[in-house]
Amino acid sequence: MKENPLILSEINGILQSAPFATLATSCDSYPHCSLIGFISDEECRAIYFITGRGTRKFRNISVNPSVSLLVSTAEGRSSGFSEAAAITITGTASIIEGTPGEEILKRYSEKLPFLKEFLNFHDCAMIKVNVSGYLLVKNFQDTYEYEF
Repeated sequence: MKENPLILSEINGILQSAPFATLATSCDSYPHCSLIGFISDEECRAIYFITGRGTRKFRNISVNPSVSLLVSTAEGRSSGFSEAAAITITGTASIIEGTPGEEILKRYSEKLPFLKEFLNFHDCAMIKVNVSGYLLVKNFQDTYEYEF
């Protein structure tokens, strides 16, 4: 499927409300998953997060920028699991050199105030994921794809 505005609107709503995602990176044929706090742009074309330059995810992205993220509304509960939605995001990550734009910093601080202090750490980097596609799963088995 391509460019279904209703699906993209639902994806955007989930991305704006969910504070965390699981990021999957890979290097030397070994996958690595990390919990991250993230923001997305309003068009759902980019995901942003902060990480330390000494982390495995930073090293993996530096070598292999292909990433995947999982965002879920399940919130770790078995009750309501069948009503939960999950979004798999695929894309290419890049390290933002210098200071990210003012709007990105403002949105990150507003959505994730508990991570705001990381914006000022000298050994942290803002990562941008250019999204290539989404897979939305609802009601445990209904799938919807959106590709850019």
